[in-house]
Amino acid sequence: MSKLPSIQTLLWLDCSAAFLAAATVLALRPALSQLCGLPASLLLAQAVITLGYGCYSFTLAARRVYQWRWIRLLAVANLAYASLSLALLLGTWGQTSPVGKAYFAAEVLFIATLGMLEYRQRTYLPR
Repeated sequence: MSKLPSIQTLLWLDCSAAFLAAATVLALRPALSQLCGLPASLLLAQAVITLGYGCYSFTLAARRVYQWRWIRLLAVANLAYASLSLALLLGTWGQTSPVGKAYFAAEVLFIATLGMLEYRQRTYLPR
């Protein structure tokens, strides 16, 4: 028996967190831009990408049967996005405020962990 969260739990967490993050960034973008020390356009792009991830993970979470190829796509995309966010953090390190650094570091850890947990579910899903 797996001690990992179920794939259904991970997918609902994925889409819920993505929708919440995107809505928060879209609603508070001007304030977050100043607080994080990052351009509002960068935060807008991040929110739009996050919204796309949320829509895709929602389509997977709403299914009754989970197929590995679609979960793998999401897991790999999450790991790629976490890598991109890390590169963004490192590339803007000098202009990003401590709050911005903490936000992006937490985002990288959360998304990478989610992607790894989703990927580890491969042994429990039909191919």
